[in-house]
Amino acid sequence: MRRVALLLVLILAWVPKVLADNVLIIQGNIREVSGMAFSLDDIKAMEQHSFVTKHPWTEVGRRYQGPLLADVLDVAQAKGKMLRMVALNDYEVEVDFSDIEKFQPILAWQQDGKTLSIREKGPLWLMFPVDDYPEVKNKRYNDYMIWQLRVIEVK
Repeated sequence: MRRVALLLVLILAWVPKVLADNVLIIQGNIREVSGMAFSLDDIKAMEQHSFVTKHPWTEVGRRYQGPLLADVLDVAQAKGKMLRMVALNDYEVEVDFSDIEKFQPILAWQQDGKTLSIREKGPLWLMFPVDDYPEVKNKRYNDYMIWQLRVIEVK
């Protein structure tokens, strides 16, 4: 009985660590049928892009940094027309691949030089360069800018 209890304690201690290490899961029509997991270190190791932009949740421009979503999808060898994106709070949105190609949003993990915490809409926030493209200043693209992004399903 003590061994079972000890094993249960070890498993329960291990599971949150595994989940915490992976900030993004990509699944669906990708290279790995079972899905791919990315840690924040994996995201940081990719080529980084940054821009300053305003959006409905800030009154002033903020600098966002992260890899292009297109680059992350390339690593996963994603093939599809739509992306179903799911946040930690189960909010979800479908984004057309053509919008990703056209507007080159990033998976921001940093705002104004500071790592985004869950409380600050992190660890990943899909951020469009709103100030560079007037056509994305509308509700549709606001909905696309999903924060606390956790899962991308390629369809």
